[in-house]
Amino acid sequence: MEFARHAVLNTYGATRFDRIGRAADFAAKANFVKLGPIALSYCEYSGHVEIDFPGARFLRQQFCLGGAGRTRYGSRQIEIDAENWSAMVPAGADVSFDYKPSFRQVIMWLDCDALERAYAAMTGGLNGSLAFNVQGDPNSPAMQALRRAVAFLVDELDVAGNDASPLALAEIQDVVLGRFLLGHQPELIRDEPIKVPQRPRMRRLEEYLRENWNQPLTIEVLAETTGVGARSIFRYFKETRGCTPLDFMKTLRLEQARRALQQPGDGTTVSAEALRCGFNNMGHFAKDYRRKFGELPSETLLKARMR
Repeated sequence: MEFARHAVLNTYGATRFDRIGRAADFAAKANFVKLGPIALSYCEYSGHVEIDFPGARFLRQQFCLGGAGRTRYGSRQIEIDAENWSAMVPAGADVSFDYKPSFRQVIMWLDCDALERAYAAMTGGLNGSLAFNVQGDPNSPAMQALRRAVAFLVDELDVAGNDASPLALAEIQDVVLGRFLLGHQPELIRDEPIKVPQRPRMRRLEEYLRENWNQPLTIEVLAETTGVGARSIFRYFKETRGCTPLDFMKTLRLEQARRALQQPGDGTTVSAEALRCGFNNMGHFAKDYRRKFGELPSETLLKARMR
């Protein structure tokens, strides 16, 4: 119990950690990972606990996995459980968490500056600052999409661990930021008029993507390269190429991986080339590669070594 209190107060920055009821059989599990503008924290408590945190520059988004609890900040009180899994705590708000026995959750911390940059890129600009006063409906398609995106990010970290591709992680984080904005401020994003970018701008974008296939593809990069909102770019790719910019970039990276496997060095391996080209999951990489080229990457490498 004392070890858990020390960790929560000194590692996670809480101002209060109290065990409610008997503490003899108390157990807790927790971990934390920081990924650029996003951080993820898992916690699990066998007993009833109450925890207070001071206001911060980041937002907190809760994903309840089991058990029940209560989140309080300002005059708002939110009951959460596996069905009503979502609670968002705005930046600057002192918050109290009341977790009942057997409570499990993932908390995502989001940098406000990164969210504002993502919003500006998606909508073409931002006058002023964003105020996240709307509690997302956990049953809405946008919030369900956010949960799936975070679950995918967690899965990628579990599969790849320290060997995770920085390219893939950066792009998944970008998707998470966009899903969060859609889930909590849909009226500000969906009402943005769609403008089709001029073709010369799009040609410059495609050239940029070809030259920078080994760099993370983010909403900010798309917007800065073309000077238009990301939603317009997505529409352009859909209408002219029948795919998203991410799909286009995936094709470029698959082609890079194929070239490397066709001209292997002594230490060339399929897994190393997959990671170099931004693929964390070897199963997904092999499936995408076969769909694109009609053979497995291992077959390409074997043919090259038999020449």
